[in-house]
Amino acid sequence: MATLQIGQRVVRSDMWTWPDQDGGSGHVGTVVSLPGRSILEGLGSVPHGWVRVRWDVGNGNNYRAGGSEKYDLLLLDNAPAGVVHSTITCDHCREHPVAGIRWKCSHESCPNYDLCTKCYMANEHDVTHTFIRFASPNETGIQVGPRVVEELRAAKGIFPGATVKSGKDWQGGNSDGRSMNTAWDWL
Repeated sequence: MATLQIGQRVVRSDMWTWPDQDGGSGHVGTVVSLPGRSILEGLGSVPHGWVRVRWDVGNGNNYRAGGSEKYDLLLLDNAPAGVVHSTITCDHCREHPVAGIRWKCSHESCPNYDLCTKCYMANEHDVTHTFIRFASPNETGIQVGPRVVEELRAAKGIFPGATVKSGKDWQGGNSDGRSMNTAWDWL
């Protein structure tokens, strides 16, 4: 997993050994605490090598993020943590700058061809090409295999169009103009 940051969106990895606290395979959560840092009050401390995640289904817990050389989580999206590739434009949808993970085609016939995560996950560009995944602008990147051989999995959670309600960690009172636990559309 990339450098841990509060706000990153994650899913369970193949090392996952916990019950379905996350809602099951493919369910998405948000990193809310790191050792010594939290965005929510009253969560307690997070041990070194661990991270606290609040799953979109409402549950939360600490998970291994290098502790005991185990990684329970995979990075799905880091745009909510503020990662921006300020000089990169997606060559498919023309998003500029690319927010979150940058996907650079490594095929010799496609020099300087980049995708944003939305386009990469929608199988834009040639799925037989390998890509380099950049989780931040100042890293060298990690080569990933061609998407044609990968199993597609649906991400499940709070995305545009979802109906949501404030949960047990809501600290905004009635600041959103709605009463507690009132369902509203996520825009």
